[in-house]
Amino acid sequence: MNIFKKFRAFLRFREAVKLADQAHAKNHHRFYVLPTKDGKLVVTDRKNFRGLRRKGYISRDAKVPELSTHSIYHTGDARGLGGVLPEYLREKFNDYIKYLKKQEK
Repeated sequence: MNIFKKFRAFLRFREAVKLADQAHAKNHHRFYVLPTKDGKLVVTDRKNFRGLRRKGYISRDAKVPELSTHSIYHTGDARGLGGVLPEYLREKFNDYIKYLKKQEK
């Protein structure tokens, strides 16, 4: 992967994580960062995920309990438990880079 593409991906990842954390601080819901087919990132919560799935933007086979394993990043729940720890952000970013490389092929 090109260094410029990787840098743009880093900026996109950092911005999505920041938006998810801000939304979590405001609403105290769990937010997920999901990749799109073109490599962009979408920040969504449980309610909006169901709406996207109903409209056909997301596969109907996708289920809400699987979101935490398939998402690039997720915040904690209402009590603040179960989110991605700051130590694992680098691993999550590497997962996003692997996803982008897979999409390039």
